Amino acid sequence: MSGKPKKKDAVPKAEEVLEEPIQTEEAADDFVDETFEEDVPKTKDKKSSKKGDAEPKKKKSRNGFRLSSIDPIILVSFTIFMVSCLIVTGVTVYGIVAGDSSAKVCEYGDSVEVNYTGSYFNYYDGQNITVFDTTMSFVGDSDTYAKSYEYTKKDSYTPLAFTAGQGSYLQEFRDAVIGHKPGDIIRIEIVDGYGSLTEGEDMFTIAKAGNTVGKVIENLTVDKYKELFDVDDVPDVGYPVVVESPYGWNARVTHNSNDTIAVENLAVAGDTYDVSNGLQIKVNTVGETIEFDYVIEPFSKNTNMVRAMYYDDATNDFSKIYIIASDSNGDMTYKTTDEKTGITLYFVIEFVGYSS
Repeated sequence: MSGKPKKKDAVPKAEEVLEEPIQTEEAADDFVDETFEEDVPKTKDKKSSKKGDAEPKKKKSRNGFRLSSIDPIILVSFTIFMVSCLIVTGVTVYGIVAGDSSAKVCEYGDSVEVNYTGSYFNYYDGQNITVFDTTMSFVGDSDTYAKSYEYTKKDSYTPLAFTAGQGSYLQEFRDAVIGHKPGDIIRIEIVDGYGSLTEGEDMFTIAKAGNTVGKVIENLTVDKYKELFDVDDVPDVGYPVVVESPYGWNARVTHNSNDTIAVENLAVAGDTYDVSNGLQIKVNTVGETIEFDYVIEPFSKNTNMVRAMYYDDATNDFSKIYIIASDSNGDMTYKTTDEKTGITLYFVIEFVGYSS
């Protein structure tokens, strides 16, 4: 590969707020959908459900729905209705646990409150998952659930309030409660919710071994330094400081008088450094450049994602990348987009109730 990979301008960004800000203490900016247009109300048939306890046990039939003790005619109608929904919205619904059978069925435009957990690779209560957002404290505050690199821990947890079928969230998310009742727990899977990856534009392959980075990196902008080193502040001008670099080894950082940052990498030949969970860097030689190997176990796409650094010697620049696959032949596939792009989103949504 030669030259610096181009980033697609059309990639949705989670921090952009579009229309109708949500009136809730915990604004879930992770669900901003840049392609939001005027919604058309969708009518849905009411589904029959078995009246259960306040916290119903998960009881699924072969297709994942809790449909025991339902009249065959109603069952057929419900099945046709759900298939139609999947065609219209493009969302995959894998399971619904029935809630209060006597409650009102949610319609387009109703003010609702939900709790949810969004994750990559699987639903949060499954195996091999990475949580990227949640309103559930037992998930957000627990180290049991692996968190994404961009995950932000909340100070408090409250249900998310929004208008069913409306707002600036992903369409499949804001439509999920329509046709359901408070107490329902709905599982949805959204493929490429924040855009897909295009090979050669934002998805590339790199060898695990024989990578290089300059021993001294001159004239980083202040913003670039903050981005790569995950810091909010820079050293005082003229006073070098030693910090941990994104490669795992230490670096001497100097704030120059022209408001640029110089980075001297202090890697030691023969040492191995921890970069992030599941990734290490083994340094082979140190001279004007540092030659190193990525140390990572093979894994297939859509099962893991590892953040790393990549140095482009053609442009004398380096940036963060996300490794999305690693094979036994010594190659890794990585993307240059943000973390959410080109990945399937899994949501477990609990319909809490209606808000005024």
